[in-house]
Amino acid sequence: MAAGRYRCDSPGADSLTMTVHLQRNDGSSWTTISGQSFTAAGVATTLQRRNSERTRQIAVPCARGNYRTWVEATVVSRGVTRKLSENSGERLDPCS
Repeated sequence: MAAGRYRCDSPGADSLTMTVHLQRNDGSSWTTISGQSFTAAGVATTLQRRNSERTRQIAVPCARGNYRTWVEATVVSRGVTRKLSENSGERLDPCS
């Protein structure tokens, strides 16, 4: 499973698009095995919504390997567009 969470200052983003990727290490590089994009805007992007309402997850069947989450987001707020990208730490063999 891979998850990403967003949080914007009030009054919230004009638009937010977040893509959550689950990546597997094939020995020499990270390969995306699943990914999904999500959108939100306004108060739905702020702390006025619970963490569970601002968290998006993707899942795949369990398979041995080394995995990480990569989250990309584009946020438009007050006429300014920002692009963000973050990786989680490596998770070793999540099936065990």
